[in-house]
Amino acid sequence: MADLRNVLDHPDLSQVATYLQSGNVVFKSSLKNTSALEELFRQIIESSFGYDIQVKVIEETVFLQHFNENPFLKEGQLDTKKMYFVEIIGHVDQEAFKEVTENNQLPETMILSNGLIYVYYVNGYGRSKVSGSFFEKKLHCHVTARNFNTMKKLCEMLKSMN
Repeated sequence: MADLRNVLDHPDLSQVATYLQSGNVVFKSSLKNTSALEELFRQIIESSFGYDIQVKVIEETVFLQHFNENPFLKEGQLDTKKMYFVEIIGHVDQEAFKEVTENNQLPETMILSNGLIYVYYVNGYGRSKVSGSFFEKKLHCHVTARNFNTMKKLCEMLKSMN
């Protein structure tokens, strides 16, 4: 992640910080267009490391909103270690999501809201069939997932930049 942080030394980026080995970066930018930022990150990563990857840039207010509006937190006694946030890169097939949530025998609870799928893994993430590749295959889109603790830490990092 130090290598990633170093290659992101770019005139349009400031206060670049990474979190552990999560692939997450928080930063400030003079660019306000998220699509332009995604393309900038994608190009930097490809030219520096040789990987052509999908990138999702989420505005600070939206990211904090995603964390704060977690519907599972409203239910009270649920274990935060079983809560995940699955960000959709691109557009999700709404019918496919409906099919996944209504026509299966999966124990996970999944809620789609504003380009994000909140997932509660009843038996834990490690034992589940519902992984990032599951969502990508079933919903015909790319995704990136974060657990509750990673989201919480990233929110703290964002708030400390202000």
